[in-house]
Amino acid sequence: MSQKEAQAMAEEELNSPAVENNTEGERSELAPEMGTGPGPQEAENPLDGNHSAKGIEDSVAVTKEMGGQDGTNLDQSFDQNLEEVKPPLINTHPGVSGHRRIGAQKVMFTTQTSASAISSPPATTAVAGKRSVVLSNEARKEMAKQARALKDERRALLDSRHKYLIAKIANGVSLGEVEVEEALISDDKFSMIEEFFSAHGSKRLLFYYQVVQLEVNFGMLDCTDANILQSLEKLFTDVMYPALRSQEDWGVMKEGQGDSHVQDFLLSVDRFICSLSSARKNMEDKFQLHNMVPSPDLSHLQEPVDYINAANNSELVESLELVLLHWAKQIEQVLAESEQMRKEADDIGPSVELEYWKSRMSTFNSLLDEIKQPQVKTVIGVLQVAKSKTLSKWKELDGNITIVANEAKDNVKYLYTLEKFFKVLGKCTPISMLEHIPSLLNSIRLIQNVSRYYNSSEHMTSLFVKVTNQMVTTCKLYLCQGVTKIWDLDRKELLKRVQECLQLNQEYQQCFQRVWDELQQSPLDRQFEFSENYIFGKFDAFCKRLENIADMATTLEDLSALQLIKVEGIEKILVRCQTIVTSIKSKTYNVLDHRKKETEQLLDLLSKFEKGVGNQIDLSQKYETVLQHFAHDLEQVRKLYQKHKDHPPIPRNMPPVAGRIMWARQLFRKIELPMEILKDKLDILGASEVKKIIRMYNKMAAVLVEYEVLYHRGWVNAAGLGQQGLSASLLIRHPTTKVHLLFT
Repeated sequence: MSQKEAQAMAEEELNSPAVENNTEGERSELAPEMGTGPGPQEAENPLDGNHSAKGIEDSVAVTKEMGGQDGTNLDQSFDQNLEEVKPPLINTHPGVSGHRRIGAQKVMFTTQTSASAISSPPATTAVAGKRSVVLSNEARKEMAKQARALKDERRALLDSRHKYLIAKIANGVSLGEVEVEEALISDDKFSMIEEFFSAHGSKRLLFYYQVVQLEVNFGMLDCTDANILQSLEKLFTDVMYPALRSQEDWGVMKEGQGDSHVQDFLLSVDRFICSLSSARKNMEDKFQLHNMVPSPDLSHLQEPVDYINAANNSELVESLELVLLHWAKQIEQVLAESEQMRKEADDIGPSVELEYWKSRMSTFNSLLDEIKQPQVKTVIGVLQVAKSKTLSKWKELDGNITIVANEAKDNVKYLYTLEKFFKVLGKCTPISMLEHIPSLLNSIRLIQNVSRYYNSSEHMTSLFVKVTNQMVTTCKLYLCQGVTKIWDLDRKELLKRVQECLQLNQEYQQCFQRVWDELQQSPLDRQFEFSENYIFGKFDAFCKRLENIADMATTLEDLSALQLIKVEGIEKILVRCQTIVTSIKSKTYNVLDHRKKETEQLLDLLSKFEKGVGNQIDLSQKYETVLQHFAHDLEQVRKLYQKHKDHPPIPRNMPPVAGRIMWARQLFRKIELPMEILKDKLDILGASEVKKIIRMYNKMAAVLVEYEVLYHRGWVNAAGLGQQGLSASLLIRHPTTKVHLLFT
């Protein structure tokens, strides 16, 4: 057979259905292939060709030098020919992996041998056409029996040469020798290995190893009504993100989801979902001016003379004034809602601040776009020619919209400069966060000096508080990293993490103090006139709790030495200690929750203790502590009343008088319920302190009740006047002129 014919037959063998099934990952095997050609150059082509494009992970090349032309040396034992046969060279070539898919894995091997220029003709296999054949159970059993017999026959043929080859392959692809042996003897090209061992056989034997993922998910986005953002958000929220969270095999990331790179990736996906949600919400909340029905048709107004003629039409001008007032009412409502007190959780981070101003900017930019619509400009133009008095109110609203829109745009611009720090605060450890704190505070200082709107004490304090909240949240995640509860950590590791959190709080406050001192030396710059207690109070309370936890951990570590003491009667103490430790670890509440309880909750907790062990424990000191807490609540209620009594925060669509009364009752309820419990404990509290707090309570309660009564009385009187107006006649005759007048 000529060399060209052998090469053609080898190419036909490579394109056979068995090889195609291997590359598709339908079965796992070592598939040797015989090739012909001029030697090493022919053998390297598969690595540069189709196989690398199909996702080859590793390739193992085993090469031998022929020891003679008669082949008698290969008939002897493999160990006696090591002087004539060079050791195989193991080369691992990382290939190009395909798209990552979710599902089980299959391992696939293919091998190829290349003969020398004097090689014998290769064995070929006839390629049958692809047919669909339905086999009976008996036929399948017979085929399986034959396959097992063939494998047993091939396994019996394995000698030291095969064992050496299997060991090298297993070492190169990080698999067990049993797996490699099973794959070799199961392959229909097993004979090519014998061809490789023959005297005039090929000089190189290539094995291709590929990990194939099977499951592929297909889907279709429902983008009807241009809802592409909603469809993407639903896809990532309901499908992609849960699938990623449940993924266990992350390839080279052996730690799985515990790996920092995997956590960063999942965090970026979650952040992308939040961005999609924010963008969708901004699009849905886009402001639109609603026209009155019926609305006058102004499409015919093109030239200045058309505007003059329209302005001379008094009925048209009156209808346009009603339209303008209707628009003004909508705009006033948007402005009023934007000025309402923001309802936020007490542990949100600074990223929420950026999202809030982005949403606000989107709202007012859409409002500016609406008032620039041609229809609005046409109405304004007609009323300007008619010199309508309603334009003064419209101009005032236009100016207010421009101010708040510029404020939102300016604040977003400066807050975006801090976004890189917001991301760092969310994913760093307390120690790695230390290097970013000076840069963060300097950036905040720059914003205070440069920004036009965000440099107010209210905004800057709110930003600092949110930064502190994010640090506390990150510390909580760090303390619980890798465990369900902090008590599951090793004692030394727990104390180490607690100390790092304490160090972060200390460095944070020291950096703030350094910036404050630098500003004191520059009187021309805006100063940090913020309440440090308000900014750092939560972090200090959290660190105080961490100190208590560290003290408990140290105590538990000391008590663990009891089991080493061999003293009579120590067993009872040890059992009691272990019971206490187990009880502490089994608590269901969050040990890291540092937030203070409400006075009512504290009193309820004390009452439970009093019912259980009140006779054995003196709770008077605890009640005095709660009393001081109640005095603080009274002071807070007084400040809230003084600040909002003229314009209290009223829920949307709530009548003004009813909203004021509801606000006053909420304040009264906050101080009334604790007093109902404390008034029965006057005998265990100090007389002088109790009298002072009772006077504060009576004075505050009287003011709130009077506030409610005054507004209720005013509403009743106004309702009476309205009833009189409803009973009055609408059509009356003037006593002098005898002209009938209609009151509307």
